[in-house]
Amino acid sequence: MFSDEIQFTFFSPPYCNCFDYFEIHKVDLWLGDFVKDKEEFRLLRNTGFRSNTNSLNNKPIIYKNEYVEGLISLFDSDKLWNKKIPSVVRGFFDDTHTLLNKLYMQTTKGGYVGIVIGNSAYSGVIIPSDVLIADIAKEIGFKVKNIFVTRHLTTSSQQKQGLEPLKNILRESIVLLEK
Repeated sequence: MFSDEIQFTFFSPPYCNCFDYFEIHKVDLWLGDFVKDKEEFRLLRNTGFRSNTNSLNNKPIIYKNEYVEGLISLFDSDKLWNKKIPSVVRGFFDDTHTLLNKLYMQTTKGGYVGIVIGNSAYSGVIIPSDVLIADIAKEIGFKVKNIFVTRHLTTSSQQKQGLEPLKNILRESIVLLEK
């Protein structure tokens, strides 16, 4: 018999970096028989994380985070390559909150969740996804055991010079949580 409770989960969600992971892995989805046609692909894409402008599916934002809103307020709209980016960032953390809530309910007491996540930047503003995810997880009830920095990331050439003083924050990390 299988239990609905999980002792350890380790995963890497899409990063909030505007890469369209569904588009990148479209061939894999078709070859693996996860989708049979364009309509199934579209429906599956609409269930995924809002991590890019193609993933915005008019799903309402239910969870609002004051830190996320503060970062979005710093965006210079003239420097954003797409006006939908604030919606992508809001949607990403709304989806993250939903996922962490479900994981919290299914994780056994004393169980762990490990999340590999990369930070991102828009119009010179770094989105510290690792720290924001840790904060959301604490809000839900998880204990944050650690944030392990695994490597430093680069950004687009357009943002590189402006982000030089903050380059250590642009990183990929593992957020380790305990219930």
